[in-house]
Amino acid sequence: ARWNGDLRRVFVTGMSNGGFMSLRVAVDLAHRVAAIAAVTASLPAALQDRTPSRPVPVLLMNGTSDPLVPYEGGMVSVLGRERGEILSTDATMAWWLAHNRCSADPSSWELPDRTLLDGARGEVDAYLACEAGSEVVLYRIVDGGHTWPGGRHYLPRLLIGRTCLDFSGTAAIYDFFSRHRLE
Repeated sequence: ARWNGDLRRVFVTGMSNGGFMSLRVAVDLAHRVAAIAAVTASLPAALQDRTPSRPVPVLLMNGTSDPLVPYEGGMVSVLGRERGEILSTDATMAWWLAHNRCSADPSSWELPDRTLLDGARGEVDAYLACEAGSEVVLYRIVDGGHTWPGGRHYLPRLLIGRTCLDFSGTAAIYDFFSRHRLE
């Protein structure tokens, strides 16, 4: 109210810990957010028994070769320190599909592999027929690491894996958010 923000268009996004935070907000504060996007993050195992108060549009962007946040789930480990257990990307998707009561069949496509030398490519599974106008979308970054698609490579590849440069993660998230608002 102080800054004249549109409370029907509150969005949360982040990468890694910010992605975990986005997922937690979607679960615990569903009534406050129009949509969330989590990059290099899956649902923390500790949240899997909770129930969001409403269907929440969710976008995930995860690399299949992320050395820190395993695509197949398990323990998140950073520099040998365990940071908590997560569900796999597929189990996270299934969790959101069930909570948002989505149809079983996604629209799926491969993104153009515009930058062959990056060693990664994008695939999209979009579940668009979900309750209350919500949707659940996965950008699967095949051979991608713990990186922001289209972003700069901020640490050596040995530590974080490959960055997919075939599309802008920021633009994809903006497009996703622009389709949603609280009713």
